[in-house]
Amino acid sequence: MIGAVVVIILLLLGALYFWGSSLSSEPRPPALILPDENGEQAQETSLPQQSQSDETNAIEDDAGNTDIASFESQTEADLQTFESEVAN
Repeated sequence: MIGAVVVIILLLLGALYFWGSSLSSEPRPPALILPDENGEQAQETSLPQQSQSDETNAIEDDAGNTDIASFESQTEADLQTFESEVAN
């Protein structure tokens, strides 16, 4: 009798272990990227036009023309908007 109870408990523990591992291995959906109020992605409006060249000078020019302060403020505003929407 005691042996049967021990076997049943072990079977239940094994089932819970496999069920828990299958729950944690399920793929998570990708992050949701919402458009801004104009229906456009924020990335398209906050970055300047960049060249298609892979030359060093073109890359340096693109980096020099990027306004990092504006980019950071836009990113911070987007983050605050997202956090306020998630909190509600």
